[in-house]
Amino acid sequence: MSETNTKKKYCCSNRTPLEAINVGTFDLILSFISFGSCGIFLYFYHFKTDSLKERAENSKHFLMVSKFMQLSADTQTGIIIGVFTITAAKILQSVFLLVASVYQNSLLLRIWLISSPPFGLITSATALFLAYFGKEKLILGCMAIFYFLFQIYAFWVVREYVTELRTVSADSQLHLEDQKSPTGDED
Repeated sequence: MSETNTKKKYCCSNRTPLEAINVGTFDLILSFISFGSCGIFLYFYHFKTDSLKERAENSKHFLMVSKFMQLSADTQTGIIIGVFTITAAKILQSVFLLVASVYQNSLLLRIWLISSPPFGLITSATALFLAYFGKEKLILGCMAIFYFLFQIYAFWVVREYVTELRTVSADSQLHLEDQKSPTGDED
């Protein structure tokens, strides 16, 4: 891409392709942290159930876990499956964004733009739900708001990147048409 088409306008003064890669990388890191947290909870839920129940009953910081443990087994299983499914899908979406950004594939980036708002709303709503029922409302609420704002920023960066790729593609197409002979003969 030419220097005239890529302007510095992002938080780290990066060009659009690099910023899209950075956003994809950061989103992937956040997704793995979330998946790891879910995995740790699942470990304690299945293998240290008595210890988890005891802590939930005796600690103010485990209010959310205490409420979770009071649910029926089917509801608990449904919630665990739902959270893991959302988290795994978010990892795949992050990888999708990263690959599309690295290979400058505007079609894949547009697919990401379509799938991003539902995922962003679901993950932000889940985080707000956890903040509402959690003991540390301020910390969890700030994390939920941060993640929601990050999703908006990521959407904006990718939208700008797609626009930039379309512009470069259109410029390349015009350049190729200018090189053709006016009579249409190709010798």
